[in-house]
Amino acid sequence: MMNVFKVESDGNGTVKSVFNKGKQKTMNQALEDREPVTRALCRLIYGEALPFNLVKSPLWKEALRLVGEYGKGLKLPSYHEARVTYLKKEVECVEKGLNKYKEEWKKTRCTLMSDGWTDGKQRSITNFLVNSPSGTVFVKSVDTSSFAKDANKLFEILNSIVKEIREENVVQVVTDSTSAYVLAGSKLEQERPRLYWSPCSAHLIDLMLQEIGGGKTFKDTLDKARKLTVYIYRHCVLLSMFRRFTGGQELTRVGVTRFATSFLTLKRFQELKHRMRQLFASNELAESTFTSKDEGKLAERITLVDVNFWKAIKYYLSCVVPIYKNFNVNKEVKCGLYDVIERMYNRPTMVTIHEQLVKFNESMRMFGIFAAVLMKKKMQPAKWWSSYGDECPKDEDDDDHFIPEV
Repeated sequence: MMNVFKVESDGNGTVKSVFNKGKQKTMNQALEDREPVTRALCRLIYGEALPFNLVKSPLWKEALRLVGEYGKGLKLPSYHEARVTYLKKEVECVEKGLNKYKEEWKKTRCTLMSDGWTDGKQRSITNFLVNSPSGTVFVKSVDTSSFAKDANKLFEILNSIVKEIREENVVQVVTDSTSAYVLAGSKLEQERPRLYWSPCSAHLIDLMLQEIGGGKTFKDTLDKARKLTVYIYRHCVLLSMFRRFTGGQELTRVGVTRFATSFLTLKRFQELKHRMRQLFASNELAESTFTSKDEGKLAERITLVDVNFWKAIKYYLSCVVPIYKNFNVNKEVKCGLYDVIERMYNRPTMVTIHEQLVKFNESMRMFGIFAAVLMKKKMQPAKWWSSYGDECPKDEDDDDHFIPEV
């Protein structure tokens, strides 16, 4: 039986719902009854300039579901309730949810991270977040427009947040690698020797990609790739042919940063090179009107004739691939690990950690059981260690967070 309710106002802030449960409604009747309700909700979105994505929010769906279930006589929230009463309750609810993360910070420790961005008014905003095995938690947002290059001020902010989280819970602080943050990180390490600062790996890799791609040859190659991509995706029939020749694969890939996106796009060109050449050499495309226009002739020339285009892509990728392919086995990364151990721990604890690393690397006893090996790359490190790290018991006074964080 279909329940359809109409929303009316009695002038006293009460929602009156009319449910028709006695007889089956036809589809047309149901649609007619639904329309005024839907229009009223949409009018609310338009009138208050709310984002259209609101209708995709689970909170929106849950609220309307509860309104429907409540039925006749729902008293709408007052201004005071929305502004004070239930706001306080939601704050308490959020704080209660955060306690789970804070308890985990005490056990496995955490990483403080900063993320800078520019808003619509061109203000420099920095978000500060805390990461632990259960996820990332937002701490606060600071307008750093007036002191984005002031190392002392940035140090003060980082230091205050570490104090707020509690120094004993923080293993590392990660920021971007600008000169101001480098100096601020150095001051933080001096102030708090138990933790260490490190630049964001994604930011460093993006700078590498930017430097590698700074040459004229790369810019020309990327420009050709963009023209070819725009031409294919601008024409629906041609795009359909392209997807048929490539087995449904797409030509564009979006990365976290602009330079990462450029790299991923050229990598996809390299992967689809032969199928793209087959498309532009096919009778089906030759018999169409796509290659008769200037744009089509240029796309055909780039794909089939311009040998330097494909050579440039291959050369660029050969420079970039080693950056991420060999990162995990890089000697500097391994040396950095042992340097951190020496800086953070006293001699007895250092010996214990090295002994545990040997057992881990050689998959001894519980580290070598099938489940442990299978889940090593699928679980969060701290949770994996909690499940299979019984082979390395700790004394009550020892820290138990180093291996999971690394």
